This record gives sequence, structure tokens and C-alpha cells, in this order.
Amino acid sequence: HADGPGKHMAWTSVVLTAEDQLRHRVAWSLSQIIVVGQNDLDLNERTEAWLVFYDIFVANAFGNYRDVLQQISASPLMGRYLTLLGNEALGYRGTFPDENFAREIMQLFTIGLYELNMDGSYKTDSRGTRIGTYTNEDIMAFSRIWTGWFGQSRRSNIEQQGSTNNIDYMSLRAERRDLFPKTFLGGAQVGHIGETYPLCSELPPGHFLLKGAKYRFHGTSSMYSLAHDNVMNSSNVREHMAPDPANSQLYAALCKKENNKCTFPSVVTLDADLPCNGDAECNAEMLWAVKMIDGDVTVYYTYVQPPCVRLQFFEGKRAQIHW
Repeated sequence: HADGPGKHMAWTSVVLTAEDQLRHRVAWSLSQIIVVGQNDLDLNERTEAWLVFYDIFVANAFGNYRDVLQQISASPLMGRYLTLLGNEALGYRGTFPDENFAREIMQLFTIGLYELNMDGSYKTDSRGTRIGTYTNEDIMAFSRIWTGWFGQSRRSNIEQQGSTNNIDYMSLRAERRDLFPKTFLGGAQVGHIGETYPLCSELPPGHFLLKGAKYRFHGTSSMYSLAHDNVMNSSNVREHMAPDPANSQLYAALCKKENNKCTFPSVVTLDADLPCNGDAECNAEMLWAVKMIDGDVTVYYTYVQPPCVRLQFFEGKRAQIHW
């Protein structure tokens, strides 16, 4: 059969025979709210890209609507359809960010144009005018949030169209994101996003050694290698913190020895406060990654930092000591 009807044939064969009919009915309903127009993307003859996008609704049919929004926002199809893909900060490109997705995620996918009462009727002001849910200022502020999204590189084992990857979620490029504070819905009088979180500079001393601190195994290379590993013997970068195998309790927690060899669990959550050992552990205020050495084996753990806010501008402060 031709490529064009392929996605319809695949969808029909599943929904007409699946035992979980309620899931597929909910997924269909979600797909009528969060839409991507196939004729606008020149992908009408593709199959896999559309099925991957639709599977977001199938997987989250009984889940949280926030998860749906998070995943469709990173979808390359949505990125192309509402021009989110390639959106860049004013400071990087020299022009204001695209406002399309910032507007449509509110108008079409979530809060709509007007505030509603619990019975679904419109809220009105003293003159009987409907009360809008957002303003142009909100759109401009939120457009700066949706910057830095770019498509993944082409890879094998997926349906291809030219050099474009329409399957994998978009990735963020930090240098193209807007770094400045953004306001909540309602503007500056309501507050700025992040104000409910502590400042990173005010986290408890040694927070990475406290009960509940979480570490993820990252294999034989560090995700922060270019920024923090001294891979080129340069004087302006330093090695990751490497705990002392003999004396560090952090090392013991991440190593988790069995038969005198580290097992290196995939995720480690500290079940008690640990004392620091050595200058690096005791003096660091923020930790990115940990270098673990067990004989001739070297691996890395990434510290899952607690949510916190780094100030873009500050006065009377100093830089944190990072490892």
C-alpha cells in the first residue's frame, strides 16, 4: 500500500481490536485537543513519526495531563507545527523569540481565552466584559521560556525523510536559551518563576552529603566532561571531585562493595547524613559530579541537584565553589 494511508491503517488495526478500549478512547479525545496538522508539515506520507506522536496520548491516557503537555512540548512534530523548533533567545539571535507556541499552549491546550466559573460560565468584570486568562505581556514572557529547542541528529533504525529526525524528542541547547528571569502568568505583580525555590547559594552546607541526596550512575564518562574534566591538562579547568576510597563515606555509599569490588548501583539515595572527608568534600558548596576510582576502573556519578535558583544579577555575593 502507499505510504500515505499507512498511519491510518496502523491506527485502525490497533483501536478496533485492542482490549483496552477505554485507553484508546481517552487517547483519541486527547488527540482532538492537542493537534498537529499533517498537511502543514509535508509529512503526509510518513507513518512512524505520527504514530510516535499519537502514542504520547495512549501512554498517558490514565496519567497526568502535565505529563502529556511536557511530552508534546518536546515532540519534533509539535516543534515544527507551532514553530517552537529552532526558537532562540534575543541575546543569541538578536530578534525576539517566536511567540506561537507560548500563545497556543495557553489558548488551545490549557486555560483557553477566558476565565470560567466552576459551572463553565464565563467570569465577567463589573461591566459584564469577559475576563481574559492571559495578556500579550504573558505571551512575550513565556516565549522566552520556550527557547533553545532543536531537533536530534539523524540516526538509523527510524523512518527517515532527508536529514530530519522527526521521531526523537527535541533537545535543549543551553547557549540559545533565554537566561533571564520570567514572570508567572499575570506578570511581575504576581511574581517570577522560581521564587518558590531557595537560592542555590543558600542551600544547606554540604547538601550533597545530607539524607535524601540522590546520585545517578553515568558510566565511564561524565556528562560534564567538557566543562569540568581536566581532559586537556588546561590550567583553567579542574578534575571532578574524587572521594578517598579509604576514608570517604560518600565513596562507600556510591561504591556499595560486594566481594571487595564496587557494584556501582544505578541510583543511590543517601539514607543518612554523611560526614565530609578531605578539602574537596568539606569545602564544596555545589557538586556536579563525582569521580569514582576502584582499582583500574573509573566511573562517574551525577549529583541530582535539588531545585534552586541561580541569580542572573546579584550584589554583595561571591561565586560558589563548584566540583
